[in-house]
Amino acid sequence: MTNHSPDTLHIITIKWGPKYQSREVNSLFKSIQDHASLTLSFHCFTDNPAGLDAHIQKHPLPKIDLIPTISKTYQKEAGLTNIPALKGKRVFFFDIDVAIVGTLDSLFTLPQKEEFWITRD
Repeated sequence: MTNHSPDTLHIITIKWGPKYQSREVNSLFKSIQDHASLTLSFHCFTDNPAGLDAHIQKHPLPKIDLIPTISKTYQKEAGLTNIPALKGKRVFFFDIDVAIVGTLDSLFTLPQKEEFWITRD
């Protein structure tokens, strides 16, 4: 992984299976770039990196021991919380299908220090 300044924000998303295509990840990447004035690094965890923009850092899906009684949808995202290369970094997760309609800079002021925040819809 490329070394980044401590001020770099790391954006992560996950593309797992056939539901979303690389063009949709590329669209999210461009939309975030267009709506943020901060230094960003974009990471995609995927089982198929074909077609992803060259500026997107590609990672294999993390190994997750799925719990059968809990939806795998949320478990795969939880599996991204313990990525050694991102430990201690400012990381923001975006679903692939999110629509960004305005600046993200104020969002990126949160959380502070070691706080964990999650938005709802």
